[in-house]
Amino acid sequence: MTHTIVATDLDLTITDRFNVVSDKTKQVINDLNAKGIDVVIATGRPLASVRELAETLNVKTIVGYNGGITYDVENNKVLSMSELVDYKKVCEICDASNTKYLMYGNQYSIANNQETLEEMNKIFNVREKLSFMDIGLEDFLKHNKILKIIIFSMDGKIQPVWEKLEETGCFELAGLGNFAIEVTTKGVTKWQGIDRYCKQKYQGNAKIYCIGDESNDVEMITKADVGIAMGNAVEAAKKNADFITDTFANDGFAKYFRENVL
Repeated sequence: MTHTIVATDLDLTITDRFNVVSDKTKQVINDLNAKGIDVVIATGRPLASVRELAETLNVKTIVGYNGGITYDVENNKVLSMSELVDYKKVCEICDASNTKYLMYGNQYSIANNQETLEEMNKIFNVREKLSFMDIGLEDFLKHNKILKIIIFSMDGKIQPVWEKLEETGCFELAGLGNFAIEVTTKGVTKWQGIDRYCKQKYQGNAKIYCIGDESNDVEMITKADVGIAMGNAVEAAKKNADFITDTFANDGFAKYFRENVL
């Protein structure tokens, strides 16, 4: 028997900026579940930001931190975790260029300074429900494994940092507009997490649909059996997709799966 996985991004794919899912999308996810299709959330966000939403949607698996963790929601169990082992290199590059950054641990997050902490709260906290630890790095590492670092510069001068990180050959980089970079260990991506989950649960015997809109979704859209780009997606996602659906505002996720899978 061939199983089916639907791996979906969150922001501006199935949720708005405030974590709200439309009624049409909720119904389609419910119908996919009822049909025995394995819906997986694939996101750059930390688990604290996603767990409650996954439970509400009856989604059993989360690939979080851009592939840094795969989590079984139903059994409250981490299935796999990939540390950002060379995090010190990232910190050194950011500190040398006076760039702000936030380290995502598997339980908590820590900012490089108080100013960063305040800015990150303004930008992400409504959506991500981050649990910040106001302690030093040494104490932070006693309780956490670093899975992802997000670097940001509101003046848009992020490109030199990207280039220096890229030169190391140690990291996967995903851009968020022209103001932020998501950093994970080389080879750790959303697609890698989805593919590993498929092999672990179904011995690789599953048809995989992937849908998203951002640069960190391009690989999974490209490599899935069926890759779908949202109508509001970046051009690279659209270029590599098998299908382009409607925009988030017009319930593109719900439209595609209602018309083509259900």
